[in-house]
Amino acid sequence: MKNLYLLVEIFLISFIICPVTLTLSNRVVLNSRYIYLQDIVEENLPPSVKNIPIIKLNGKTQIISGKKILSILYSHQMTDVSIVGQDVKVYHKDYQPEKIKNSFFLSSDPISDLERKINSYLDDAVYEFQITNYKMVPEINLKEISQDYQWKMNPLVKGLPDILKLKNLTLQYQNQNYQVQIESVITGNVWFAQQSLKTNTTIAEEQFYYRKLDIKQFKDSATLVMDIEQAKNSQVIKNLKNGQVLRWSDLKKMPIVKRGENLSIKMHRPHFDITIPCQALEDGNLNEKIKVKLPNGKVMLGTVKKEQGALYVEI
Repeated sequence: MKNLYLLVEIFLISFIICPVTLTLSNRVVLNSRYIYLQDIVEENLPPSVKNIPIIKLNGKTQIISGKKILSILYSHQMTDVSIVGQDVKVYHKDYQPEKIKNSFFLSSDPISDLERKINSYLDDAVYEFQITNYKMVPEINLKEISQDYQWKMNPLVKGLPDILKLKNLTLQYQNQNYQVQIESVITGNVWFAQQSLKTNTTIAEEQFYYRKLDIKQFKDSATLVMDIEQAKNSQVIKNLKNGQVLRWSDLKKMPIVKRGENLSIKMHRPHFDITIPCQALEDGNLNEKIKVKLPNGKVMLGTVKKEQGALYVEI
């Protein structure tokens, strides 16, 4: 029996340490009011984590944000997890959405449903995905379809980069597959320099202005800075001209951890935590992985974290 517990413990630790990406389902219908991790993600999870409780369904419907799910997983020592999708919509099986007009969970047609699904993978405060045109083979009037259909497409694991390339999809309806080719726009705030900036200039919002544009018109549009707040504490790595679009490739983050700085390592385990002093072997920022050296000389890789104003490295 001790060997069995040891094997389970090893499996849990390996699952916790290895990076994990979870894809949120767009919407879920449940028989129970208790929602577990396996209920709301696309991946098939191992028994050790699939039954992690997420929330109790209050009322008939509920929207659970990706941020809330991450905080719950962190409390279960799943600290190296990333979430694909902004939120998941959950409602109880007794909920009859067809009786409610303009329900949030029902679309007027498959195109609207697809737009809502794609937008769930994006930060709605920054981007908006909209389909401008489509072609189908064989042809069918999508306005006449309101239920019993399903969109099939490759997983959008990378978020925006995958959505930018999204063009061909499959619609399943009445046991038949329809090939759909879409044209779309992704609008967002694109930032431009309103003055010339020299190399190593620290970024400030008043140095830039923005225009709400279709980012697909720009080359390498996934590198555009869409939220100037995220660019704070950064410096430009080359001269920027007045009117030049701001990209992440033009910036470098000023590190909050510098090489040689003394820190501590925190290792979370199901029944205990370990804290060990260490020294940073390279510069780093929040949520970035850096190498650190332990007092015994061993080198480990960990993620820079901050708690109550104190920096540490999480293993």
